[in-house]
Amino acid sequence: QKTYPGAAANVAYNLLGLGIPKIVPFTVIGDDSEAEILCKFFEGRDAGFDPVIRSEMRKTFVYEKIYSRGKGTSTPYAQTSRIDRGSYNPLNAQLESMLKNAIGKNIPLFDTLIVSNYDKGVITQSIQEFATTSTVNRVIGTARKNTKSLKGFDLLVLNDYETASAYDPEADQNPGKIEDNKIIAYGKQLVDDTKSKRLIITRGEFGMVVFEDGKVYHVPTNLKPVVDITGAGDTTLAAIAAALEVGATLVEAAKIGNYAGGIVVQKLGTATASQEEILKEIENDEQLS
Repeated sequence: QKTYPGAAANVAYNLLGLGIPKIVPFTVIGDDSEAEILCKFFEGRDAGFDPVIRSEMRKTFVYEKIYSRGKGTSTPYAQTSRIDRGSYNPLNAQLESMLKNAIGKNIPLFDTLIVSNYDKGVITQSIQEFATTSTVNRVIGTARKNTKSLKGFDLLVLNDYETASAYDPEADQNPGKIEDNKIIAYGKQLVDDTKSKRLIITRGEFGMVVFEDGKVYHVPTNLKPVVDITGAGDTTLAAIAAALEVGATLVEAAKIGNYAGGIVVQKLGTATASQEEILKEIENDEQLS
């Protein structure tokens, strides 16, 4: 049995793995043993965990995944089942106010704020509006559902299903299964509907589509053997944010995110990609091109 940070904690953990000198997570978790385990992952790291609110009114969310040896498959391990447990209900007014205060107090210290909505009740509409109207230089958003409600962000990072399901409830959930022309149409519509300045759509082995200033760019991926896709989207998001923070263009950031995602799908469970691993992938790719 192994334990890893998940959801937004995985984004934070990946940012630290990429060498970002200081990160501060904002969330509400339970006052329980699972919260203790989560906090231990960040001990001794440059992560200011003080703003994380622990409450007896919440249960720290846990994803339990059971794997078996992937006999007869293309991967060495196969996920056989998954159990999710924790709080789904939206934050009450008291916790919502406490979270806003924590964000507002720390916002002047940072250039980028990432809002990861995993549909677990923490990112309410009020919290989202508070974040997107803050004074931080760059607000990046991602969500599993209701992506048309992601208004006011400087950048959205979504996968193809998260984008398409805003317009087609029957959209295929498997990466890369939605036709190129539909993805482009959905992406343009989402940019218009959310008034977001930029959008990146991740498509697994089919790379990414980048929308910026009315233009559309296709970013191919370098195919790698897949062991486990768990958390790859979190790694990609973290790498994109880190690249933008040090001055990369949006297309350059998407390419770096592609490399980072390609690294972690070769590892079991949620994982991180280091700067050294990404640079090695870039060097190898350039040698082949």
